[in-house]
Amino acid sequence: MLRTTVRKPGRCILSDPPAWTTLSVIAGRTATIKLGTIHLAHAFRAQGDDCQDGGPLDTLSGGRLILFYDCGWLESEVRAYGLDWPAEDERIARMAAGLDLITALWRTSSPLDFQGQFFCTHGATCRPAPLQKPRPPIWLGEARHSHWLDVIARHADGWNSVPASPARLSEKLHALRAACHRAGRDMAELELSLEVQVLVVPTEADVKSIARRIADLPSSKRGEVRPDILDAVRSDDGRPLHPTIDDWLVGTPEAVTRQLDAYLALGISHFML
Repeated sequence: MLRTTVRKPGRCILSDPPAWTTLSVIAGRTATIKLGTIHLAHAFRAQGDDCQDGGPLDTLSGGRLILFYDCGWLESEVRAYGLDWPAEDERIARMAAGLDLITALWRTSSPLDFQGQFFCTHGATCRPAPLQKPRPPIWLGEARHSHWLDVIARHADGWNSVPASPARLSEKLHALRAACHRAGRDMAELELSLEVQVLVVPTEADVKSIARRIADLPSSKRGEVRPDILDAVRSDDGRPLHPTIDDWLVGTPEAVTRQLDAYLALGISHFML
């Protein structure tokens, strides 16, 4: 995938090409892989635009779209484009309303008059309509609080967690299960996913030395890493790598296999590596 570098005083921001543009290129060069966004923030575009881009892409790709949606969590990236940044509860409510509109447009074959708290349409259509019926799958991520979890239980076909140890993931799943119960929904209907960093090494003794080599790479090659993690990885005082490492798949092949088994036992069926 192409990547462009935008330089600002004192920092370097890596940005990827827009999701819909990139997925359209990938769709034309592949035949079977699924085409999914990840944390596509509703704040950047009108919901009708996401509907109009996603529906035709699903049809033209043979029914391969996954819409992984989000309300947006990074204020600076939204403010950078002069967009509004309402309180968290309103952002969540707007995203949920946006999903109501997207779902309605994807499911109807007639012009849609939609009246909601935040959005309204008058004779709107989505053509061509998505190939997948009743609509392409919708994914949402994380388990921040009950309001967010209630939106997941109502709308999502799939749920994704950021890196979390089996113990922390179990707590998230417990909260998600409670939200599904409140919504009268069987949690087994949800596909469960974990995004996680991976470092597989020949021996346990190699973990810190290889992690240190990765930490010493230029940021353009290793990506952004929190300063406290870099400090712990680079240290020579015998302390562990960093508590956050417990959330990652790190160790020998045997150790990582045991970690994967623990996640599988919790119901995880997808891994974003």
